[in-house]
Amino acid sequence: MAPERDLAQWLQSLGLGAHAESFRQNDVGFDVLRHLSDADLKELGLSLGQRRLLMAALHELHVNEALSPAYAGAPKPAHGERRQITVMFCDLVGSTEMSARLDLDDLRKVLHDYYTACSRIIEESGGFIARIVGDGVLAYFGYPKAQEDAAERAVRASLKIVETFASEDERFKVRIGLATGLSVISDMVGSGFSERHTATGLTPNLAARIQSLAAPGCVAIADETRRLAGGVFTYADMGTHLLQGLDKPVQVWRVLREAPSGMRFEAHRTEIRECLGRDAELDAIGRAWHSARAGRGGIVMLVGEAGIGKSRLLRTAAERFAPHAALEVLLQCAPNQTTAPLHPLIAWLRREIHSATGDPSATPFARLGAWLGEGAGALDLPLVADLLDLPLPEGVQLPAMPPDRKHRLTREALLRHFERHCNTGAVLFMLEDAHWMDGATEAFLRALFEHMQARPFLALITSRPPVTQDFRSTTTVTEVRLDPLKREDAQQLVHNVCHGKLLPAAVLDQILARTDGVPLFIEELTATVLESGLLRPQGESLVIDGPLPALDIPTTQRDSLMARLDRLNDAKEVARIASALGREFSFTLLHQVTGHPPGRLIVALDRLVEAQLLFRRGVPPHADYVFKHALVQQAAYGGQMRGERQALHTRIIEAIELHEPGMASREPGLMAHHCQEANLPDREADYLYAAGVASTRIVAIAQALSYFTRAERIVAELPRTPRNARRHIDVILGLMEVGRFAVLPKRLVELGTLARNLAPIAGADADPATMSSILFQEGRAHLYSSRYARARQIFTEVRELGRADGSPLIELRPGAALAMALCCQGRFSETLAFVDERSVEHYKSSGSFIDYISCLGWIAYARCQVGGGDEGLQLGHQSLQEAELVQSPVYVGGAAIWRSHAFMALRRHDEAIADARRCLDLSQQHAVPYLGWHALIFLALCLCRSGRLDEAERALTEARTLLAAVSQGEWSLLDYLPAIEAELACMRGDHARALAAAEQAIALAGTLGGEFSAVIAWRVKAMSSLATGLDPARAQAMFDEAVRLCEAGGAHAELCFGTLVWAQALQRQGHDEPARAAADAARALAGRYGFDLRRCEFGAAGLLALDEATARA
Repeated sequence: MAPERDLAQWLQSLGLGAHAESFRQNDVGFDVLRHLSDADLKELGLSLGQRRLLMAALHELHVNEALSPAYAGAPKPAHGERRQITVMFCDLVGSTEMSARLDLDDLRKVLHDYYTACSRIIEESGGFIARIVGDGVLAYFGYPKAQEDAAERAVRASLKIVETFASEDERFKVRIGLATGLSVISDMVGSGFSERHTATGLTPNLAARIQSLAAPGCVAIADETRRLAGGVFTYADMGTHLLQGLDKPVQVWRVLREAPSGMRFEAHRTEIRECLGRDAELDAIGRAWHSARAGRGGIVMLVGEAGIGKSRLLRTAAERFAPHAALEVLLQCAPNQTTAPLHPLIAWLRREIHSATGDPSATPFARLGAWLGEGAGALDLPLVADLLDLPLPEGVQLPAMPPDRKHRLTREALLRHFERHCNTGAVLFMLEDAHWMDGATEAFLRALFEHMQARPFLALITSRPPVTQDFRSTTTVTEVRLDPLKREDAQQLVHNVCHGKLLPAAVLDQILARTDGVPLFIEELTATVLESGLLRPQGESLVIDGPLPALDIPTTQRDSLMARLDRLNDAKEVARIASALGREFSFTLLHQVTGHPPGRLIVALDRLVEAQLLFRRGVPPHADYVFKHALVQQAAYGGQMRGERQALHTRIIEAIELHEPGMASREPGLMAHHCQEANLPDREADYLYAAGVASTRIVAIAQALSYFTRAERIVAELPRTPRNARRHIDVILGLMEVGRFAVLPKRLVELGTLARNLAPIAGADADPATMSSILFQEGRAHLYSSRYARARQIFTEVRELGRADGSPLIELRPGAALAMALCCQGRFSETLAFVDERSVEHYKSSGSFIDYISCLGWIAYARCQVGGGDEGLQLGHQSLQEAELVQSPVYVGGAAIWRSHAFMALRRHDEAIADARRCLDLSQQHAVPYLGWHALIFLALCLCRSGRLDEAERALTEARTLLAAVSQGEWSLLDYLPAIEAELACMRGDHARALAAAEQAIALAGTLGGEFSAVIAWRVKAMSSLATGLDPARAQAMFDEAVRLCEAGGAHAELCFGTLVWAQALQRQGHDEPARAAADAARALAGRYGFDLRRCEFGAAGLLALDEATARA
């Protein structure tokens, strides 16, 4: 804080040096100045504009003081503020001609009168005069304090300025432009220039351009301003204009006048939706209405925060109960009329008398008479006319009387009007937004409620908490508090806003998480997403083609949220600091970051709790706090300049590392976030890596992938030192470990090559543990790209490295991955020779859980192929059960597809199909495309072999689509795709297509080392060749190639069932003896290895029954 002796200098810098002596004489220093009210400053001789200027400058000074302890050691940021404002540009038309025509003294007076009139209207409307230059006035609405109706105030002030000069001073014609949007407001001070309260950004430039489009005497506004002001005004379309400096045309509107309705709820909505989740509240209102109709008057107070649905509930109640009312009354309080006596009542009366008679030529006085009716007293008509400032017709006079008596008689006249309606039925009286009620209206309501307590009268009043009016002394009061919507109701509201279209789950979840069940937030954020262009329609759904960006605060809610913060003065700065800590934070950490005395901090936090911006758990200093709404936190955080945020996050990092090191270890993801916001990439990379490791440990695959990817991107940009190369390798290995299910295989291969190249720089090439990790991940990347032979070669290299180093840990490491490679190739005997129970126990004891359940799954498949299906299936069941215990969708999906392989080997097709579908569903729900691909391939194979050919075709088509969209054409099992297509075509009798696909599969299998797919392809080639007339001996030679591959790989199940299918093909072509020999061979294999030939695909099991019948004959 500046010392006391600098106060005069500070005032001088603000242009208020003339008041320094007055401050000194009244003993006002900085310590006293912060506590002075607007009235105190007025007494010291400051004008309205000077008071506004001083309070804004004092606010900035306090911000710098409040935050300075938190920025120790950090560069001091230039202070400013990001906020949504409505900018007004007001231009005096013809000022150049006027300056040439008038004497300089006369010109000065003209401009002085012009500036004075504009400034008075702007300041009375809550605007801030930012600058007066030449003949232009620049003003902001929503600064230095936000107003939830800032755009509305700006439009109303503009209309008043235009009207004032049009009616009172014909010397002037003005034109005004308005625009609304985010701006940075700060002081621009440098060598040779000084500008205070400068708004930077598109908004002021847009307002200036729009002002140039307005005709003299007109107000032109941007489309965003019109959207925020809503139906409070009427507009004329000025079309779209391509303005200088902007790429896209801008929609411009001319404001004509204020709309007659005055109902804020309708004015700010183009569509009023169903009231959801309020059955209990409507029942409470219904009970009160039933009591009122029985002659027991009362009040129901509908209490809830802004946007919670009070107005919607009020209108739903009116729709339900008003048809049975003798009179329906709706009064509306307004934020800009809190000091206007009886404003809600007068506005309602004017609306009522406007529609009181069907004669459009009737005078307002005559309309009032018709509205009051014949039962009105002699003075009632002139008294109410006087209240409404209506001219009295000739011959009608209001007797002279003291103001208090006139006030009493007017009130009694209105009370009698309500009473007369109560004599014919129940009156439903509604008043909105009582938190903006003026004192005179409150006094009138007290008299009304007391007068109606024994009559059929029900008042419904909406208010934000805390409720300041207490009407319990006048009648029975029931308070109904509105809570946030339940999730199912919030989802339905989103669905309604989308007009029945289904949102992607990720988008819906983010909307619900950020809006916390507040209906208005839900509607506006959903509408913002729909208008963003992120989504496109696809059938009955909306889909997103890229990653979902963070959802910003809807423009319609920025002013309201900031206004809630601005009302808290000093506590607002504590809210801003707290917002950087996260949605939840502890008192202890906030104290460490701010450096504020505990007592001062408690007072500020208590104010935030009272304002319902925070929830508190516990008692300080052992208390924790939660922002009530994510959007409130975002508003508090977003108002700060980038430099301020960076300095604040730097201090947060230092506070956590110094005072709560355990938190830094437990929550590396949070620390990475703070490092990112503080622009500390080197430290961010370390925390991201730690977060990736921690997420991998708990099987949070998507989160781990995100952390490692971000870390890799950062480390790749750091200088290529040995330390950074070592860090880069660690990050790559972590990324490859979790990325096998989601990262494109081509990218995995690239990362493996990069890690190899980094090893010499890091000095890791002589470290067996590091090199084995690099080789292992590189080998697995080749495996996931269907390069089985290359993967097997690298895994063998890892095993040899382990033996050379005497490390069983390294030697056993590639077991599960090698098992997958061998099984995909079709080398089942070799799988069991290398991977056994020792490998399984190693993975389990070392904590490598994915390798543990993977190893179980592949051993299960291999044993079912080799022979020993019961034992194999037990391992498959164990794999899935262990995965389900972890509750990881990725692990469960993997275990399901591995067991599907085992079921398929034994031809238990229904169970294989069920497991494949389960894997597919999980992959789609949790965005793991590789698992989806694997599931689709085996699903197609099982569906084909169970005779469901159309479904198999669809699965193959889906697999190809997924491959084209996601994998860049590289994934494991690539050779299976044409092999299954060949088998499917063969079963459909499309032998030409079957032969072509078989040739493609054989060629691809030869390149990749895929022997199992070659088995399928050779068998199909033999069967289709036989069906198209090829010599049986040549076809048998093709089938013998399939037999050779099966025997070499130990694929006894595929050989056994495939042989019976071949026997069926021979028999169908009339080759009975070879068919019988093949069937006998199949029986022998089944007997030897324990396979059940009755499960054989394509109806081939029927051949066994035929042979048995022939034998008996």
